[in-house]
Amino acid sequence: MICLMKNKKKNIYRTAFTLIELLIVIAIIGILSGLIVISMKGSIDSANDAKRKAGINTIRKALVIYSALNGNTYPVESGCNIGANCTTNFNPALQELLPNLPIDPVSGYYTYSSNGTSYTVSAVLSNSNYYNYSSSAGFTSGITCLSILKSGKSTGNGLYTIDPDGSGGNASFQAYCDMTTDGGGWTLVSTKVSYNFIPWSSSLNNACAISISADCASRINTTIPWITAMWRFSDTDAYVLKFNKLDKIEFANYLEGTTINNNPTVRLTKIVSGVTTGPTDVASWHYYSTNGISENHGNSDRWGDMWNAPDGTNNYIYVQSANMPGTKCITGYCKENPIWLMVR
Repeated sequence: MICLMKNKKKNIYRTAFTLIELLIVIAIIGILSGLIVISMKGSIDSANDAKRKAGINTIRKALVIYSALNGNTYPVESGCNIGANCTTNFNPALQELLPNLPIDPVSGYYTYSSNGTSYTVSAVLSNSNYYNYSSSAGFTSGITCLSILKSGKSTGNGLYTIDPDGSGGNASFQAYCDMTTDGGGWTLVSTKVSYNFIPWSSSLNNACAISISADCASRINTTIPWITAMWRFSDTDAYVLKFNKLDKIEFANYLEGTTINNNPTVRLTKIVSGVTTGPTDVASWHYYSTNGISENHGNSDRWGDMWNAPDGTNNYIYVQSANMPGTKCITGYCKENPIWLMVR
């Protein structure tokens, strides 16, 4: 009897788990749970991205019909969220063709812009890539400062690796991103430090995207699906000058590297200490490949003067040094700090 009881006890001891065995089991369960969560997130992201692509394609088809019914034109918008802050030019027009507007599964909105003859609809995918349909370029995808911001992966102003053309063949590169000014998402294009320096160029120089404190000339990278250009001083966002490319295609072409010497009326917007003025038609806006950009030197001096030589008038609000009027001035303020051209 005693032997039998001992054997039973031995069997009981053999079926119990040791502390090490329990820890191993717990670790395995934790790893498997983590893999399941990652797999589920990947599946959710894929499903959301599929919805975004389908939504953009649905909007594209509706715009094709709209164009056919309206003399090959599209609703004019400078950049708005479909179903939210688009004007009466767009929302009612599209809702007649799409009573249930597609919505982004996370942000709720797709972005739309058009000058009436061409348009772009865009979203941001789960991997921070933008996904666009443009009536002129078709479907495109890539990573920009704006797509990083919209995906929630911004860590504030600073250097990021971007790849504007995605799988298009051009290498990714580092760029300084302004993630705070006027909503953020701005990519640095060129920098003007010296009075007589012309930051315009017919060539692309991606090194300028990280040149925050030295003269660097470049055209805008055309693989970035930009709508708005912005000029600001490097040390403050209190003085901002903005241009929407849909308002003057010729000036947009100049910024993208086309050699042009012209001085037409251009629509601009300025922000001074949080107060927005415009869009306003600024007469005799000079953009010269050989000199830079500037309003007419006899004008108000309250928009932009980034010429390669001083002007003879001084209607500026603030001038930091005598050599600056006409050369390093934004919204009436002339400062020693670098001027950045940025786009989004």
